[in-house]
Amino acid sequence: MVIKRRNIKIFLIYLFSDLVITSLSFLLAYYIRFHSAFFEVPKGVPPFKQYYSLLPMIIVIWLFVFTLQGLYRSRRGKSHIDEFFSIMLGVVLATFILLSALLFYRVYYQFDPAVSSRYEYSRGVIAIFIIINVFTVFFGRLIIDRILSYFRKKGYNQIKILVAGAGELGRRIVDHLQQNIQWGYHVVGFLDDDPKKKKLVYNDIPVLGKLKDFKEIAEEKQVNSLFVALPLYGYKKIMALINEGNEEGVSIKLFPDIMQYITLKAEVEEIGGVPAININQTPMGGFKWAIKRTLDILFSSCFLLALTVIPLIPLIIIMIKLTNRGPVFYKQVRIGMDGKRFNLYKFRSMINNAEAQTGPIFAEENDPRVTRLGWFLRYYNLDEIPQFINVIKGDMSIVGPRPERPKFVKQFKKEIPKYMLRHKVKSGITGWAQVNGWRGKTSIEKRIDFDLYYIQNWSLLFDVNIMWKTFLHWILRRPIDDAASQDK
Repeated sequence: MVIKRRNIKIFLIYLFSDLVITSLSFLLAYYIRFHSAFFEVPKGVPPFKQYYSLLPMIIVIWLFVFTLQGLYRSRRGKSHIDEFFSIMLGVVLATFILLSALLFYRVYYQFDPAVSSRYEYSRGVIAIFIIINVFTVFFGRLIIDRILSYFRKKGYNQIKILVAGAGELGRRIVDHLQQNIQWGYHVVGFLDDDPKKKKLVYNDIPVLGKLKDFKEIAEEKQVNSLFVALPLYGYKKIMALINEGNEEGVSIKLFPDIMQYITLKAEVEEIGGVPAININQTPMGGFKWAIKRTLDILFSSCFLLALTVIPLIPLIIIMIKLTNRGPVFYKQVRIGMDGKRFNLYKFRSMINNAEAQTGPIFAEENDPRVTRLGWFLRYYNLDEIPQFINVIKGDMSIVGPRPERPKFVKQFKKEIPKYMLRHKVKSGITGWAQVNGWRGKTSIEKRIDFDLYYIQNWSLLFDVNIMWKTFLHWILRRPIDDAASQDK
């Protein structure tokens, strides 16, 4: 029961932080709106007491919504980006409930203006409060996480772990936990029935006994949690461990040995009320996908508008017209998400009908089909600018695996295992493989490894990191596009 008391203490720390910060955020919003030099107050300053008296309602609503959002569950090993968006969604939802409650009271007391006016609050205060609250709650939690991580690295606030299964999966779990000591997980040992592993010591973690010894070892080592990493054929042993763990009050996490089948990211879903594990689900879904799509549209629109005003895009169009008899733009069929075909746009950098005699082929380092202006455009990746139109249309994203032409997709999916999994997400103008140097005539297998890593570990912060690296590549004058897909 030690772990439960520990969780309660951490819960209270986060709860206290959220409530104090939320209360101060609301009062600060009142001050900024009515007592700072940023805003005029033509109707006069409303009494502070009116806003102060709203705090109890705010605290109750925020606590309720944050709890529904899962913000008071254990944060060990969780993504800060995910937490930020959970906080943002929670604040917006809580504000909607607050405004709905205030509207209800105003309507209910509409025939009593003196009472109804008590529930009138400045929209400016509410807007400022939302912005301040999201960021201050997030940074408050970030500070708490940093403090907890510091003490966990020093050996405090540890959760003692016993791993059932010293096979490949169990060892991978140990590796992951030892690489992230700030999470505060301390593995005390393995349990395994394999006689060959009786004397095994992996990364200073010994095999302490067999599975039947669980109760005795758990009591001796004061284990808080059991990580079950056994093969699927050990179903009876797994169920026995779960029952014994429940009897001992030990927290149990099940890591089924289906890693050999999982290709992207496993996710539990329900089909008619029956739980099922989706073994190749991508993390790009729901609210996160909506945020990524919104940022794609906003960034691409602003980027194209800025290059038009400069005016870089009109200048490129004029130069292509003056130096090349072919059209300014060309479109080429590529394979995108879910294997769907789309027309990818580029500024023309080769002579007209460059592949008329050869068909689709790889570009050469000193390809004679590239025009002089085309070499300049390719060197600075300026020929890729029209692909932001593809992003706005929804064919592509700014960040994702580079799209290929149908001929190469047909070839690669036969030669390279898991190749088609890269089409589980939208193709990108830039990607994790490209910023790590896997472009041009480099290993297709390596590119696939980097593409799958990106899909498995995707987050908005990861996208920002890739975009920043792409910008640095551009500043250093290193082309980032792969050449496996040829211009014509």
